[in-house]
Amino acid sequence: ARPQEPTPAILNNLIKRRVVYGDICQSFTEEQLGQILCEAGNSAATAILLMKERIKKGDATKIYKPPAYYVGKIEEATKYSPIVLDAGADEKGKHMAAPAKMSAGILDQSLHDKKNASTATQAFDDKNEDEEEIPFEISSVNHIAFIVSDVGRSSTFYSDVLGLQQVKRPNFDRHGAWFTGGNVEIHLILGNPLAPPRSTRGSEANTTWFVVKDFDAAISKLTKLTAEFDEDIQLEMFNDSDEKKFATCRDADGYVFGICTE
Repeated sequence: ARPQEPTPAILNNLIKRRVVYGDICQSFTEEQLGQILCEAGNSAATAILLMKERIKKGDATKIYKPPAYYVGKIEEATKYSPIVLDAGADEKGKHMAAPAKMSAGILDQSLHDKKNASTATQAFDDKNEDEEEIPFEISSVNHIAFIVSDVGRSSTFYSDVLGLQQVKRPNFDRHGAWFTGGNVEIHLILGNPLAPPRSTRGSEANTTWFVVKDFDAAISKLTKLTAEFDEDIQLEMFNDSDEKKFATCRDADGYVFGICTE
């Protein structure tokens, strides 16, 4: 029998998707989502199929609404909280050799044997003593931007497959969407993608890596989504020399993302 009321948790998840640019739920009101969910027997997957069918038949119009603002709140757990390290320590607090001195992102050749340095390097070392040095220090990563061919389609991957949370984005003229992965943001911008060929192995391509707490659970989810997702996420599994497992997957344009544990 058809349920009289939608399951609150499932309905709430569908409503949240309405702030994702191009998501199919943007094409329906909250009331309509509740009605469709009941019609689907409180199955989110079936509800999505019903929505696609209505759009295909012309009973509903596909809506692409750029998020001028984020509806809701950002979970505390996803806010960036950088770890403050002592000099000479790595990210786990262990001792490591001090890095070479950097000057505007260029290795200071004064640390090397000047007898073996090139003329150009010596010219760099012999700069005017009175010249004011402009400080250049990187404190953290702000965001990584990806040029995508379809913001709506890509947003589905970043929210439903990678599980990233959409965050507030200014209402720029150019379509896009912003997501947070905990300590870094992913910015999608509409344009011509420059992703590696799908024939290139994930382990040999430029890759953005995400750390997960439970690798097996993450792979189980990705394997399931491989069958359900409209696009080929091209899941690849690897083992390194220490038998440590890691995996890669791809978005609709072919950008590569890695999954690993600490």
